[in-house]
Amino acid sequence: MRILILKDAVQYNLSEEEVRQQLADRRLSMSDRASCEGAPGPWIPLEQILHFIAAQRADESREGSKKQQQRQPRPPERQSTEVDHHTVLGVSRNASPDEIKAAYRQRMQEYHPDKVAHLGRDLRTLAERKAKEINEAYEALGRSPKC
Repeated sequence: MRILILKDAVQYNLSEEEVRQQLADRRLSMSDRASCEGAPGPWIPLEQILHFIAAQRADESREGSKKQQQRQPRPPERQSTEVDHHTVLGVSRNASPDEIKAAYRQRMQEYHPDKVAHLGRDLRTLAERKAKEINEAYEALGRSPKC
């Protein structure tokens, strides 16, 4: 899995092995900001990303053993389509329109397709998905009379 590292306002696209080597060489620290596909949030500490990846691998290995035990495939579970737009943009529920606009611009700088065009396919896909979420949240909050 590829990991996107944000260090000194520069984004690095590294494999997990490369990240561990950079940590050993003390070029990265566990508190550096990072993201990866499926991560619990954007730009969280690298330590949390590594824990997330380890947990994801454990889940995959458990799923693999379950699939071997079960012969009939289960129907896919429905995911909740309800999204908290304030959380996506990182603003409080009583944020002003100017705060929402500023948060939108800041989040789009992180995930804009032009900013991640040079990165790996997985991270570009992640960035596209996040950018869509950010745009949807901004449109929903921008048209809301309550914002």
